[in-house]
Amino acid sequence: MVKFRGLTKDDKVSYNYVYDEKVPILEADYVETKHLPGIPGDGGYMAVNDTTVFDGVSRIQDLFQVSFKQKYSEMEIRMKFSSFGLIDEEHYERSLAEKDSITRKYPDSYYLISQFYSMKSVFRNMDDARKIYDNFSESNKSTWFGRECGNFIANYKKLYYSVFEDELLINPTSGRLEPMVIDPLKFNLLIFSASWCAPCHALIPTLKDVYNDLNPDLQMVYISLDLPKFVDNWKKLMIENKIPWRNLLSVGKVKKVEDKYDAGSIPHMLLVYPDKSVKKIDIRNKADKDMLYQLVNIKREKK
Repeated sequence: MVKFRGLTKDDKVSYNYVYDEKVPILEADYVETKHLPGIPGDGGYMAVNDTTVFDGVSRIQDLFQVSFKQKYSEMEIRMKFSSFGLIDEEHYERSLAEKDSITRKYPDSYYLISQFYSMKSVFRNMDDARKIYDNFSESNKSTWFGRECGNFIANYKKLYYSVFEDELLINPTSGRLEPMVIDPLKFNLLIFSASWCAPCHALIPTLKDVYNDLNPDLQMVYISLDLPKFVDNWKKLMIENKIPWRNLLSVGKVKKVEDKYDAGSIPHMLLVYPDKSVKKIDIRNKADKDMLYQLVNIKREKK
C-alpha cells in the first residue's frame, strides 16, 4: 500500500494512491525515510487475519514529492478533491454545486466516480444524485463503478416512487419459495440482515420489542443476504435468538436483492404500506420508531 502526504505547511491529510490506467507509472522525488518505532495506540497496526490485529507495529516510511508531469492525472484529482465523497449537510446546496462543477470539469475521472459510488445514497433526493451522475462521460459510466451507480439510481426510483414489487425467496424451514409480503393489507417491515453483520445482531432486542408490541398488525420478515456458505450460520442465529418472525434467504440472488431493495448496507429496513408504497426507515432512530408505532396504532383504531 502506498500513501502520500501533501507537503504544504499545515497539511495533515494523507492520500491513498489511486491507480491511473492512462499513466501507470508514478514519478516522484525522494525526500527522506522515517523510522517509526510503533507505540500502542498510535494508529499503526497490522491485521494478521479476520480476528487478530497487532497494535503499535514498527514501520519504515519513505517520503516522496510527486511530480505531476501530466495535467489532471488521477493522483492530482485525488489530492485536490480528497473530500469529494462527503456532503456538507449544513450547506447542502453549496456542496452540491461544488460537486456539479468538479464532475463537469473532470468527467473522465475514475477516482471521482468511485467516490460518487460510495456517497450515492447520501443525497437528499435522487434528482440531485442523477444531476451529478449525468456529468460523467459515457466511458466512465461504463466502468464497474459507473454501471453500479446507474443501476442504483434507476432501482431507487423504481423502489421508492412506484408500487412495491415483491420477490420470491426461500423459506429455510420449508425450503419453498415465498413472497416477502404475505399480507399486503397490513404494514410490512422488511429487515435485510446477515449472519456476519454485528450491527444487525445488536438490533435483535429492539426488533423483538417491536414485534411484541405491534404483532400481528405489523408483519415482520427477515431477509438474509448470506451467501450459500454462510446459510447454516444464519439458521443457527435464528434458533439461538428464538426469532419469532419469518425469515427468508436470498441465496442465488443476493446481488439482485441488494440492488432492487437499496440494501447495499445493512441492517436495512423498508416499510411497505398497505397501498404498496415503500419508505426506508431505521428503528434505531427514535423518530422512525415512533412513526412506525403511530402508523400501526392508527390503523388498529380504525378496525
